[in-house]
Amino acid sequence: MKWRSLRNSGTLFISFSLAACATTQSYKPVQLPAFAGAYFSECTGNDGSVSIEMFSEGKVQQIFDADWTSDANGDFGLASYSPLGQTLFQIDFVQKQDSFKQSGKPLPALEKLAVGKHKIVSLDGHEIGLRSDEVACFLNHKIPQRWLKKIVAETVTANEIQYTVVDSDRTIRLSLNKHGNRSEEYWKADINWSLYWGFKKMSLAVRLLRGEQALVLHSDQFDKVDCRIVSQEE
Repeated sequence: MKWRSLRNSGTLFISFSLAACATTQSYKPVQLPAFAGAYFSECTGNDGSVSIEMFSEGKVQQIFDADWTSDANGDFGLASYSPLGQTLFQIDFVQKQDSFKQSGKPLPALEKLAVGKHKIVSLDGHEIGLRSDEVACFLNHKIPQRWLKKIVAETVTANEIQYTVVDSDRTIRLSLNKHGNRSEEYWKADINWSLYWGFKKMSLAVRLLRGEQALVLHSDQFDKVDCRIVSQEE
């Protein structure tokens, strides 16, 4: 009984400590340089066409073209059509219900999408590190505007501007490449979070490639899998 009490006390202490770390961050306003303004978006009221490419260990597993749209209420959808205009599959997110639904022929790779704590999206029970209200931004190759209100640190170097963002139990390292710096990316974000009271660290890397106009996502949860979102000209 005594050991159980000590163990419970230790668990409570760890929980309170983690909560304190998450809530004592001091956010700071930043002045974005002119070139960086185009990188950010509110994630609503946009649409476009993309090609989504799934890779496993560097080999193409699936490629499909789709149209997406997001409205002012925070709902968004992604749909793929046949040459005759028939819906092959459609995935919709409903903000009020915080849930995804599929229609048409189910897409196995995305069948088990769900939304959990802090609006974080999970796939097949594994958190992928994105909030549901951020997905439409990345389909549009943009950075969520909301991150600008969650910045706790800023570092400026000769080639890039680095921001540390703390949001929804995640620490995000965001780097914006300055004009004239001919790196492979326009911007990159490393999204980090913890599982099991901080004993397991996870991360999601997001990169907007300069040469290919492709957004690449790679998650620790799916170590050998990469997802590429390529913008299509309309």
